[in-house]
Amino acid sequence: MNNSRYSIYRMENNIYLGDCLCIVYKANDEEIRLNSLTGSDIAIYISTSMDISNINSIDQLHSANLFKKDKSVILRIASECQFGTFGDSHCDCESQRIACLDAIKNFGQGIYVQLPQEGQGHGLSYKIKELQLQVHGIDPDGKFIGKKNIYEASKILNGSSDVDNRSFSILKTIFNRLGFNRFSYTLIGSNPKKIHTLSVEVGVDIANAKDVKRELNIDNVGEYLAKIYKKSFALSNEDMKMIYDVLFRANNIPERVTSLLKYIQDDLSHGHQFRVDRSILKKIASLSKKSKINVGLWTAS
Repeated sequence: MNNSRYSIYRMENNIYLGDCLCIVYKANDEEIRLNSLTGSDIAIYISTSMDISNINSIDQLHSANLFKKDKSVILRIASECQFGTFGDSHCDCESQRIACLDAIKNFGQGIYVQLPQEGQGHGLSYKIKELQLQVHGIDPDGKFIGKKNIYEASKILNGSSDVDNRSFSILKTIFNRLGFNRFSYTLIGSNPKKIHTLSVEVGVDIANAKDVKRELNIDNVGEYLAKIYKKSFALSNEDMKMIYDVLFRANNIPERVTSLLKYIQDDLSHGHQFRVDRSILKKIASLSKKSKINVGLWTAS
């Protein structure tokens, strides 16, 4: 088999995973286009309690007794987020990355796939323009046009409110070649599109899906409201209560968040079904007209 597009490295003493395997797959131009990749290199980290000292090639990896068979394998499919890595508070990508790696290490076996899909497949240059519109209301010409939520910003920049441009179909080629389709997985994530694609298009056996603990604050809470509103994310009641408390405690709710709350409130009034607890979502949406007279902290309500 042609392994020229795969590279392997036995990494020692990784600060998150300990001794682990790292695979890099170099996508070709067609794969980059079809999967909205913003770079060619896909990194895959493999952590296991099994002996990996003799795995030095892709063929050896494919046939290796890689994981214990009596339990599932944790799987995380993540997209790059340079701004999160460098400390931007408007997302929690970095804290999620670390939490996922910790979960894999503590569980004893897992695979972390890092896809070059900055800005949900639109690129870092797009993402910086989107954030400038969301946070400061300034368009690419430097004019103030009012703060926008993520979908309004996308409409201005792309002519469409369809924010997520990613595809994950390239993983079918990679998983088949590496023998990863032998295993049953616990997926870390709550994106229904990703779960469907991995199951149906890639052929991954997903036994269940769950999330790591989120680090919510007033800067990144809008990202989760956007996922609930447009992407049908299923968040736990605990996460929903955290969203409520973050919004209630805030001295000022950002305009991009307020507009999303109003959209959600309008959809609720028209009977739209979301994949979260409806009563908690209604309580959250009511904060578009935030008042401490008629709204109390969740823990006190």
